[in-house]
Amino acid sequence: MHSLFMRKKLIIGGAAITLAAAVCVFLYSYIIGFERDSLARKLPEDTSAYLSIRHIRKAAIAFATDDRLKSMSNVAQAIALSVGDSSSSSLPNWTSEIQVDPKLLAKLGLHFKSQIAIAIPSPEGNDIALLGQFSGSQESLYETLIEIAKQASSKSIQFEWSESAFGNIRYQELNITPSLDYSLSVFPTICCTVFEDVFYLTYSSDGLEKLLQHAQSKESPNLEERLTRHKVAQHIIDPDVIAYANLEPAVTLATTQIQNRLLQRGGLYSAFDASSFIETLGLNGLQSALLAFELTGDQALYSGVKYNAPNPLIGTANPPHLANLSDLPVELSLVNQGELSVNVGELLILVQNAFLKAAPIANFPYIAFNAKVYSETRKNFVQLLESSFEKKLRTLQTLDIGTARDRDGNIVENLLYDVAFRVPFETDSELGKVLRNRFPTLTKSNPRLIYQEGDTLYIDSDYDSSVTGGRFAIRVEDQYLTFGYGTLKSFYLIQKPASSYLISQPDPTPNSELIGNGRFSAQNMAYTLNRCAPVFYQQLNPGKRLPAELELFDWSSLNSLNQERSSRVYNDADGELYRVSKAQ
Repeated sequence: MHSLFMRKKLIIGGAAITLAAAVCVFLYSYIIGFERDSLARKLPEDTSAYLSIRHIRKAAIAFATDDRLKSMSNVAQAIALSVGDSSSSSLPNWTSEIQVDPKLLAKLGLHFKSQIAIAIPSPEGNDIALLGQFSGSQESLYETLIEIAKQASSKSIQFEWSESAFGNIRYQELNITPSLDYSLSVFPTICCTVFEDVFYLTYSSDGLEKLLQHAQSKESPNLEERLTRHKVAQHIIDPDVIAYANLEPAVTLATTQIQNRLLQRGGLYSAFDASSFIETLGLNGLQSALLAFELTGDQALYSGVKYNAPNPLIGTANPPHLANLSDLPVELSLVNQGELSVNVGELLILVQNAFLKAAPIANFPYIAFNAKVYSETRKNFVQLLESSFEKKLRTLQTLDIGTARDRDGNIVENLLYDVAFRVPFETDSELGKVLRNRFPTLTKSNPRLIYQEGDTLYIDSDYDSSVTGGRFAIRVEDQYLTFGYGTLKSFYLIQKPASSYLISQPDPTPNSELIGNGRFSAQNMAYTLNRCAPVFYQQLNPGKRLPAELELFDWSSLNSLNQERSSRVYNDADGELYRVSKAQ
């Protein structure tokens, strides 16, 4: 009797546990949503660009609960506000008439709980696609889209969905009917459908058809194969956000555009062969770039570039003995410093040869310059570069507020990028003397902009000395060569005596050589961003009054952005240069 009672009790208890587990699974599926196969598998291998959030609901929870992510979101909104206001004048009037019930948008959001992605799915870059892991009923989705289109319609423009099909696959196409004031040609053809639990939205019916054909062809190479070639998984197991770019068509397009601009300028510019310059440097051998990071934990950030090995430019990096990193005194609230093991002489020779090959006419003055260098040192310029530098390069970067001229010629405050480089000379290097000997000739060429103070040459960006942005400086000491650009705060700071601290052991990475390390520091961010935000807004929106959102914002909350991050730079034998950064 007792055993029968215990058996019933176990059965009831097991059933209760099973029911509770089923309820938990259901609630998790309904509220959060389970992760599925990566959307990168739904895109062709030659996709130009890809941005993915691994789990939209989990990301929303992270932004709602993490103070640093909240602050990052606020900063992103402030930047979007500044950029949006600067472009609002070019938007057609009908955009301000669109009114949609937020409840409808929330209802639409219920269909997307896990991964979403935006992509340019072709190397030509002529279409944009939005993909999402789909939940719920396809009919419910279409009903919501139809209701949103009705609410968004106005006297100026009408939106209406109609149904079409590719074979057995139904899809919706958005018909846009503007008033006579707008040309129909400016509006994209928006199409969407759901196939195998994935939502697709594209800006053309041809683009949607190609994606569906790829989805049905299971053997076609997909983007996921390109992503896995990067070393992300060795450092971040499940990144929350991934951004990818196919560099091969991008470099080709950039080369063509640069050459066209040079031809438009005419004269000596048109004789420069941009394709030759890029090919000599090996930039045409870059394959892809990938950025990945996690929103929780130590918020690791991975950024890498795949390339065809060997690569002339990346080949100037050397396996170093980076046991220590120079630690400069922190005088700036936002600063990024690093140290790379680079053969600077070999790098400069490579750039020089690429330039002389792309611009043959420059060989004539170079021959004369080389003769003068030889008369001073009994070495030609290439030999001098080969023997002058230690294989180490220090960098320092920050954002600074300086002055510059606006489009009307007025001197105004701007938010400016400021950078400095410092490389040590080898003992008994004669390059410093050669460079200092050229300073008088340069100052005579334009004494109002170029001037010398001791062993430093300055080149101002404006005849008015109150313009502090866009300045260039080079200091040639017996032991160091230092370059600076911007307001020159980094230039002065990088020259100060620096202590050194022992870095932690690098992450174990097979086939990869550590070639650099760095440190990022963000301090007193409440004050810094309170100072920078109005300047940045006025920089993009000259003459406009600051919006109330910026004036009333609680800037003290942004101190949660204060942080220290350490980074490592690796060069992999398989052909990838990448950097891993983690919060400390």
